[in-house]
Amino acid sequence: MKIKFDFNNYHFYNFPRRLSELDYREVCDLAVSRSQNNPNIESIYLVGGKWMPGISDIDILFVLKDKVSPKIRFILPAELSSKAKFIFVHGCGTSDIESFKNYFYLVPEKTKLKLIHGNPIEVRQPKKELSPLDYKFLQAIIVFDLLINKLLYFPRYLKYSELDVRDLIGQIYSITYTLEMIEEITEKKIATDFSFKINQLRRKWFDENKNNNLKKILELSGESIDLILDIVILLNQFLNEKLEKKDKDALKTNAVFKTPKHHIVFKSSENWNKQVFLEELYRHYKKIKFPLFSKEMEVFRMTLPLNLLYFLVSYANFDGKMSEWFRASLNEKIRIDHFNEGIKSHIEATNYLVGASVKNYGLIRIPFSYGFLVNENKIKYILKRVMIFFNRL
Repeated sequence: MKIKFDFNNYHFYNFPRRLSELDYREVCDLAVSRSQNNPNIESIYLVGGKWMPGISDIDILFVLKDKVSPKIRFILPAELSSKAKFIFVHGCGTSDIESFKNYFYLVPEKTKLKLIHGNPIEVRQPKKELSPLDYKFLQAIIVFDLLINKLLYFPRYLKYSELDVRDLIGQIYSITYTLEMIEEITEKKIATDFSFKINQLRRKWFDENKNNNLKKILELSGESIDLILDIVILLNQFLNEKLEKKDKDALKTNAVFKTPKHHIVFKSSENWNKQVFLEELYRHYKKIKFPLFSKEMEVFRMTLPLNLLYFLVSYANFDGKMSEWFRASLNEKIRIDHFNEGIKSHIEATNYLVGASVKNYGLIRIPFSYGFLVNENKIKYILKRVMIFFNRL
């Protein structure tokens, strides 16, 4: 499936800058020095692999003590320095101690962690604790989280007139990790040199002509959409092969999952393909400006293969705040009596994390929030739902 981004349709901004590894260490040290006396913080971890200075960002995670004060604020990267404002793409992550112990039940286990301040915390290793099949199901639901919360929104870039270059490079590069995960889960290889090309682009960015680099980004953007939908196909095939027949039979094509951010519908595997997904996504894509909100909100409708409904139903079948939100967002009550240990461990860890966030005034961030917000203003929430409902008619 060939998808093209026309170079002449876009204005590009926020280009990579020539920086060194020392610049990145300086910013990390500054973040630690400004945070180490915060009584809410137990430990500070650096998240992610080797930096590509001037291109990659820095991810820092604060592990919070069991009792926190909402009156003590955390540093914002943009406040540290102008250099930090550029390097950090987003704010710092947060976790409570217990959830951090289960970190790899929440996010991919290949995520690298490095203690840079405070007390070390032993993080459980699911690959050693679960059976091979249970571990594959754990990785599968994390791939689904990544798809719904991030990757399946990538096609929206075709609708933009302005492209943030550094953000786009980061988004494209992140696909390589999910690609690796789905290939390990399914033991099937997607024939592509995509990972090689994005790595080469990052390594040689400052040696190449600017316009050539931008054209390569757009070419890779088209490939990204195709690969993301290949991941959907492989995940669907995995569930088709591994789910019990009674669980597959319980899934209904008239099920709909709706939140202020998401509108997900389902088709049988025979009636779903990449073109169906893209046509439905673009047909229902809108930007909405809300009263009382500073930013526009993008509204989407995703059409997915029916087997993937299993993950949403799984979330809805457990106890806890996150599962409660899922039950309220699904129009069908579908009961599944037995769950794989990998799925169970992920959802229980997620519910615990959300409960901790509620308890700690929303200070703890949820990696895959599905658009749900802890402690959101109720008036704003109702207003948002009403406006989205009328815009989706």
